[in-house]
Amino acid sequence: MDYESSDFSFFDPTDHAKALLPLRKLTKLDLTSSSMLIEVNEVTSLTKSSKSKSIKLPKLKSSFGKKASSKVVEALSSKRILGFVYKFLVYDDLILHSRTNRLFCNILRRLPMSIVCSGAKAANFCMFIQNSIERLISKQAFYTLTEFSIGNTDESLRVQNLDELIVGFKRNLFPSVRSFHIVINPDAGENGIFDLVDAMLMHPLESLTNLDFSGSYMGESATRKLAEIFSKRLFSKTKILNLSRNGTGEYGTRFLMNALSTNKACDGLEHLNLSRNGMGSGFRVVPKCITSESLNPFLRTLNLSNNDIQGNVIHDACNDLNGSLPHNLTNLDLSANPFLDKPAKQIVNLFLSDVTKLKVLNLSSIDGGVLFAKALANGIKKNHLPELQMLDISNNAIGREGSEKLLFALDSMNCSSLTELNVAVNGLTEEGVNLLCVSIRKGTFVNLSKLDLSANNGNAALVHLATVLKQDFCPALRRLRLGKNTPEQGGLPPIFRKDFVSYIKLEY
Repeated sequence: MDYESSDFSFFDPTDHAKALLPLRKLTKLDLTSSSMLIEVNEVTSLTKSSKSKSIKLPKLKSSFGKKASSKVVEALSSKRILGFVYKFLVYDDLILHSRTNRLFCNILRRLPMSIVCSGAKAANFCMFIQNSIERLISKQAFYTLTEFSIGNTDESLRVQNLDELIVGFKRNLFPSVRSFHIVINPDAGENGIFDLVDAMLMHPLESLTNLDFSGSYMGESATRKLAEIFSKRLFSKTKILNLSRNGTGEYGTRFLMNALSTNKACDGLEHLNLSRNGMGSGFRVVPKCITSESLNPFLRTLNLSNNDIQGNVIHDACNDLNGSLPHNLTNLDLSANPFLDKPAKQIVNLFLSDVTKLKVLNLSSIDGGVLFAKALANGIKKNHLPELQMLDISNNAIGREGSEKLLFALDSMNCSSLTELNVAVNGLTEEGVNLLCVSIRKGTFVNLSKLDLSANNGNAALVHLATVLKQDFCPALRRLRLGKNTPEQGGLPPIFRKDFVSYIKLEY
């Protein structure tokens, strides 16, 4: 887009001759950058016969100087412009002018918007909320706010700013938010996030479909308060719930999962991320909860990675379900949990006890061995993974015997859907890599696009692999990782360095 001059049409929605025309409400308020003040997409005329006017905005900073934001808001407000995508970026100027504040409120109450801010701009926004709360409420300034993201992992929201923002939630300033993401600085502690959740309990976001507290330390108490909100069906439209890296712990997990699985807390929760929460023994309730009528028909994505889930808990969870776990998951991530081999076998049997819809399965770094590999092979042979697209079992220890079982199982099924396979750091050795080459020759991985064989001590079999790939037995392959398979001084065999397949990106 040419920022030197931007042409755009406008119309007055109070003009009754055009009142029946559909309004193109595509406005976006974006506070993440400082490069330009306004951006307008090209918009076609509303009707062929409409008398559209146009105004030309020169390059804003050179024309309006420090009062650029005030002038732009005045232009937008006086013309009652609807139907365009624009960005207010110099937000610090915008909230410092009293006249700008008044005009800003007038236009905000008419235009759907998305607020994304962090760092100093987030701090200014929260201060603006507290200082202008009465005016904002009277003007219903944020009643059309649908997407609200404040703070990020690099610039999280601090205690003072959080307190200022909570004022807005207590006064029901954001009733129409559908997507809410906040990252709170750890110095706010559990009390800060607890107060925010408590304010959301006072005035529930009835339109909320995406709730993301990832990276904010909720702890068990705030998680329990959030569970209360769900148990009362106050967030019943939620489809995406991300509580990763929140310190929910064992009891927070129990409260939350029990709330989500009873009384149809959500009409259709599809994505649940509880990774990096140290749930430990709290995992025991998870399998049973996801089979409930409230979750099972809808839940598609479940991420429980990096939660210190150990073998004894898996044994108890299996006993609770009598070894059967019907589910409709398409994406399951249980990686980075210290299961050990036998419990890893049990977890595979638990989730692959029947035909699944899984497309993505991540079981990396679970300390799985031969028993784990055999259980996974058994599930594959029974065709319980007919739609599998991505399989990651890296950083385990299946060895030659496990790889043999797994590859024979993959040979026996139709793997046309499999596009990514990661078996790095598994001790396959030369025999395991050779078995993989045989599978490739059989056409088992005809649609495979990514393959990771790193750190498997398979140097002696790499020539065989290169030969097979050069013969186009794996035509869809675009990325191949072979790191730490070779002697320190030897490097990759020459066949990989000269005249290798040009469309395969080689990493080592």
